[in-house]
Amino acid sequence: MFEEPGRFFLDTAKESGRALLGDIAFLGDYGSNVVGQALYPFDTEGPGGTLYPRGFKDLVQHSMDVSAFEEAGYGVSPENWQKLGYSEKKDLQNAFQEMTGSVYAYDPTYKPITETGGITELAEYLAEGPLMPSSDYSDRAVDIYDPYITEDYFNWNPMMSAQVAGHIGTGGVGYGVKRAVKNYLPGLGKFIPSYIKKHPYLASILGLSIPSAIEPFVEE
Repeated sequence: MFEEPGRFFLDTAKESGRALLGDIAFLGDYGSNVVGQALYPFDTEGPGGTLYPRGFKDLVQHSMDVSAFEEAGYGVSPENWQKLGYSEKKDLQNAFQEMTGSVYAYDPTYKPITETGGITELAEYLAEGPLMPSSDYSDRAVDIYDPYITEDYFNWNPMMSAQVAGHIGTGGVGYGVKRAVKNYLPGLGKFIPSYIKKHPYLASILGLSIPSAIEPFVEE
């Protein structure tokens, strides 16, 4: 930091650029996915004639069905799914459709809203190449006390400050949306059924009262 200030400031600029570019890429791909679902809400066909849902209403229903299937102990992780053979995947597909009554495929790798695209691929290439700092400057890190959330000390290095500066470039929107999607979107399918059951009339106003979604969760 002090011996080679030119290199330090260049690394700081690179790290800020990495964070900013990552946020822009995420918002670009995420936004295009959302718009794509709105403009083309029609089912797509996969290998072997399997159907995959598109459009927000069908995606919500499919998310609930997948959650129910996985809570019953039949699901697999995306990593293990990739290792399965065709017949094993077909058995899971059949079990999923028999249990949930869904016409759609079970596929834990199917993430049409959060899947990445060309913008993210370009950002990752630049982040791991031209924009990669020469050091994380961990030898210059300091312990900072957090009295609000963790009530403990955490390690803070200069490149973390550069990351914060990069996130500020999008007003924190990219970072906030990315965290929200990562933490809350996977639980959407588990939240909606209980929400519908507790608030059926409000759910109806919000468009969540399609019969296939309401019937399993609202008592007569």
